[in-house]
Amino acid sequence: MLRILSVAAALSIAALPVSAGGSKQYHAQKSQVDVPVWSYAARANYCPGGLQPVTSGGAISCGAPNQSVTYQKVKAHGHGYRVRRAYNCPPGQKGC
Repeated sequence: MLRILSVAAALSIAALPVSAGGSKQYHAQKSQVDVPVWSYAARANYCPGGLQPVTSGGAISCGAPNQSVTYQKVKAHGHGYRVRRAYNCPPGQKGC
């Protein structure tokens, strides 16, 4: 048991410089994918001046949206209309 713990500790210590250097390099590069930041429809705005409630990936935070509509509006289901048959029967004709 002690041997397994010592091996795990050695591997985690050996991985520290790699993860630290990799994170700096990752943050230096610009993202190739534009993440959609949706405006969030809320009654009250508790965000600092110039910011508004936004949602991205299910998390609500303060920021500036890069989409023109709200996420709720995009995901809303359309109103279903009931199909009605149009009858074209002259008065007095049988079978209509």
